[in-house]
Amino acid sequence: MLDSSMVSNGPSRPDINVVRVPAADMAARMNNPKSANMVMLGALLAASGLVSLEDALHALEEMTPQHRSASLEPNRKAIQEGKNSVDNT
Repeated sequence: MLDSSMVSNGPSRPDINVVRVPAADMAARMNNPKSANMVMLGALLAASGLVSLEDALHALEEMTPQHRSASLEPNRKAIQEGKNSVDNT
């Protein structure tokens, strides 16, 4: 996984699969530049299948403190956008 908005040259090894996601650019387009990590999380979910989207969103809701509840919806959207960026390639 690499943020292609920030890294122009990634590994070129034949034994690994590199997933390039323009996370910083996507987060900026959502007017939430701090959510690039959530975009990458969504991309990781799609690329790996380690955890379902539903479980990740549930964990996000459970782990977000009440005083940060305003960040829930933007983070959900960022995760979904990251997932979509990999699903649609």
